[in-house]
Amino acid sequence: MNLIESEKLNVDNFKAFIKDKTWIRLPRKLNKDNTAFFYTLNYEDDTKIVKIVVKPHKEMSVTESFKNYMLNGEPAPSNYKGQTCDWGFYVNVKVDEEFIKNIDKIAKNKDIPEKQLITW
Repeated sequence: MNLIESEKLNVDNFKAFIKDKTWIRLPRKLNKDNTAFFYTLNYEDDTKIVKIVVKPHKEMSVTESFKNYMLNGEPAPSNYKGQTCDWGFYVNVKVDEEFIKNIDKIAKNKDIPEKQLITW
């Protein structure tokens, strides 16, 4: 199931793909009275890497990369011993406020690790 086909986002495949994935909410504090959020989804398995970012200005970028391709852009055979790379596609789309509200409902806040203190 490819998310990007013919340089466009396949909306049906996209909806099916994100159905059970975890979104992360990342704050962007512009000033003390104005905070906006980015929403990210990162997914990786044995064959694919997907990175999705929804930006506060209602734009979403989707990157879909396929693993283990030869340098000429063809999938590497199982017995291939040469150099491989990830081969993929990128698309930007506009989203509406309803889409952002639905993502916000299921998104989790990013766990912020405690900062390490180093003394000399």
